[in-house]
Amino acid sequence: MTKGKEKVSAPASVRTFNVDIIANILASGGGIIDEYGDLIIKLKKGFLSKRVEEYVVEFGVIRMVSGVDVFFAVRTDEGVTPYLTALLRRVRDDKVVIEWRCHEDLFKDLCRETIRILKRGLRNFKPSAGVKRSSPEVVVRYRMSDAYSSKLDGFAEVTLANAVLEYPLAFTSEVKVEDVKNIEALLEDLGKRLGRGRYIITLSGGRWRFIIGFDTEKKIFTPSFISWETNERLLGGKALKRFMEVPDDTIVRMLVFKVPEHYS
Repeated sequence: MTKGKEKVSAPASVRTFNVDIIANILASGGGIIDEYGDLIIKLKKGFLSKRVEEYVVEFGVIRMVSGVDVFFAVRTDEGVTPYLTALLRRVRDDKVVIEWRCHEDLFKDLCRETIRILKRGLRNFKPSAGVKRSSPEVVVRYRMSDAYSSKLDGFAEVTLANAVLEYPLAFTSEVKVEDVKNIEALLEDLGKRLGRGRYIITLSGGRWRFIIGFDTEKKIFTPSFISWETNERLLGGKALKRFMEVPDDTIVRMLVFKVPEHYS
């Protein structure tokens, strides 16, 4: 593991580093943000080599007492591997201290390049600028089914930490509720990211949890909504309707678990 620390210039008007602002900063630093919100980094392999390696990087933000931790994880055939954590802490109106930790020697070059993009982006970022993403055409094919009813009941009873022990974690992100209310578009996007199989999505917001089980081959999904505050336990269309009532600006943690093939 390698560490580093540097003070860089940054716009004084940016007081909060959330996921959207980090995406804009990365784009300002030369990073490519694709239509799914991932960071695409291309690295030349070797000084004289013409071969270029492309990496798909997921990133998110965790608020800390001293600032915000921006974490980066690279997606490979073996899964998602965290390789960098960068703490951003504003020390003056025009200065931000970046402290970083590279976790994986295998991805040390990717870690260095990500830090370069982040520092360059902080210097170049203009708060009025936005990241333009192309939206792929979504073909709506999913239909609602009760096929996952029993599995979703199980997810209502366990902690997400315990769920990871039984179901491999395939994807994680922090999202606004308004960005995932188009359920069929969400399932299509995740199907393209993750490939064929059966998955369970959890969207957790404080005292409630919205869960979707879906099958990318059969094109079916089962929604469930659980509230420990109001004792609601809804399934199917009622669960979907209840989720649509959640305020659009609510920030939730999205986890996607893969259902192993041997599970019935």
